[in-house]
Amino acid sequence: MASLTGIGINRPGADAPLGRRAGGAEVTGVSYRVRADAGVNTASLALRAAGANASEVDMVLVGTSSPDVVWPSTACLVQTELQIPMVFAMDLYAAQASLLTALNVATHFVAAGSKCVLLIGSDCDRQLVDLPGQSSQVHARAAAAVVLRPGDGA
Repeated sequence: MASLTGIGINRPGADAPLGRRAGGAEVTGVSYRVRADAGVNTASLALRAAGANASEVDMVLVGTSSPDVVWPSTACLVQTELQIPMVFAMDLYAAQASLLTALNVATHFVAAGSKCVLLIGSDCDRQLVDLPGQSSQVHARAAAAVVLRPGDGA
């Protein structure tokens, strides 16, 4: 049995940028870098609420139907930003059921022995739909995160 030990929620404003450029090509060799800001902010809140730090996390799961980029996965972007050690990190794409599917997977991993799973649900529909004549105010962008640990019944 898994227990939710920390919850974080982030709803950026409609005018928040989808991705943020960081770093320079002369230093990294990469001219464009995407950061998963909504997921990172939410994950930080959940870790703080759970009293956990990045070194305790042994798995990062992101449920989404609109990843920040296809590759690398949003989970890997979050892992890098939070300086989580090399652990299992992946995105689960299951349309509107992505978060619940990821929660199901996370609880199974906790039951199998994982000690601290960081689970994030993050979506931004304006990456997928941009209808002419609509302002960004009609589009949604939000994220929520939880930390799962073994419960008393485990």
